[in-house]
Amino acid sequence: TVQTLLLLYKHKEMMNQSHLGIHYLEVAQDMLGRLQAIIPQQQEMITRARWVLFSCIGLGNLSDQHLSRLYNQFQLPDELPHPLAEETAEKDASAISAAHQRVNQFAQIANLSLLYSHTVHCLATGSTSQLICLKQFREIRQHWHDSLHPITQNRLVSLCTFDQEEIDILILYSAILYDMLYLLLIQYYHLPETEWDIVETAYRLQRMIHTWVTQTSFKSAIQSRRMASFGLMLCLDIHLSREEELIDFEIVEQIRQIIAHTQTKRA
Repeated sequence: TVQTLLLLYKHKEMMNQSHLGIHYLEVAQDMLGRLQAIIPQQQEMITRARWVLFSCIGLGNLSDQHLSRLYNQFQLPDELPHPLAEETAEKDASAISAAHQRVNQFAQIANLSLLYSHTVHCLATGSTSQLICLKQFREIRQHWHDSLHPITQNRLVSLCTFDQEEIDILILYSAILYDMLYLLLIQYYHLPETEWDIVETAYRLQRMIHTWVTQTSFKSAIQSRRMASFGLMLCLDIHLSREEELIDFEIVEQIRQIIAHTQTKRA
């Protein structure tokens, strides 16, 4: 089944062998292209599976020719995931709210994987005329931030280490992806007035990734090891590109240690 293929790929990813698991994604894409839904519930499950598959591809190493080919051939679902009637029927208000929240968080990751892959692909191929403008990206990120609970907002913008119980892992992953995208875009547009903003973002991203990789749920996230390593490399590049007297070498060493920990972290 498609689910089994995605789990097999995830196993390879957790063993730091993603390149050996691309075949599973190829077979899953072929199967999903031939599946026909008979009832609406089946269509929703197919839609979710396709978004998981796309996220595995879009957040993967698109410089790999096999993964790049899958990305270019992928036909996106017509809509984002949404709750099934069975997930909200005969439940109290809090359970219904929780069901909607879980699906919305999944949809957020799906959306971000689309924006991230598009940005990386544009930068890699030189198709920068198709890049999202910085103003529009800031508005999208701010809209997402405003949708969060005020307590969650404060925890995300603070530089304090999070407690495992303090913040939802999917919200944390979304915040990490937003900051990674922001660093990629802000480096490309290279606006002088954003210098302090980019350093502050690098500090925050490093702290969030450190929190993420120390949680047991880190391993289960889509392309978790790769995204954590790439995010930390972005932070490292930001710090080392500053004038020498402004470089925070203690933070640089911390980032290097987290990268080493992430790359050796096993399932």
